[in-house]
Amino acid sequence: MQAKETCGGWCCSDGEVKSLWCACQCRQHGGQPQHTQTVNAIQQPIHSTRQSYTSDRHTWLWKLIHDFKKKKQADNAVTIRTRKFLTNRLLNRKQMIVDVLHPGRPNVSHKELGDRLAKLYKSSEECIFTFGFRTAFGGGKSTGFALIYDSLDEAKKVEPKYRLIRHGIGAKGLISSKQRKERKNRAKKFRGTKKAKAATAGKK
Repeated sequence: MQAKETCGGWCCSDGEVKSLWCACQCRQHGGQPQHTQTVNAIQQPIHSTRQSYTSDRHTWLWKLIHDFKKKKQADNAVTIRTRKFLTNRLLNRKQMIVDVLHPGRPNVSHKELGDRLAKLYKSSEECIFTFGFRTAFGGGKSTGFALIYDSLDEAKKVEPKYRLIRHGIGAKGLISSKQRKERKNRAKKFRGTKKAKAATAGKK
């Protein structure tokens, strides 16, 4: 099968008939032929065309997977920036504001933050206390506070009890809030030393 008479339009801009489809487009245009050239409509066997299509498809799929993995690794990356750094010699600690950039992640755990700050400031993880983190609107960034004590004993002297319990140091109290309220109300009926005795006494 042969095709003739290119019209020189958008389908044959380089002056050649690329395929049978292109030649049909030229006939549909009804343009004035500029030159005549004979071209074979089918130049390659069908199986070679299928093979090249399959290889191109595999290459495209591999590139897509590679780009996805690369983007996922970039999204999972966490960047830590500290500001307003202060060395507090009265409390034997370093204190700072921490900005955490975590695109692609909802948030970063306190344990992971402790590990990264310990490597950054060459300290032990048990001496680092992080708290007060708030995620910015839209996600991707959190801001909070970090305290790095010189030793664990110094942290026990200064840190509040609830933060020590959260850090895994010390045991949580066994008295419930209801029991504390009942003890307070019993002590209201007495004055002086009897007040303390009433607070420790059981319910009558």
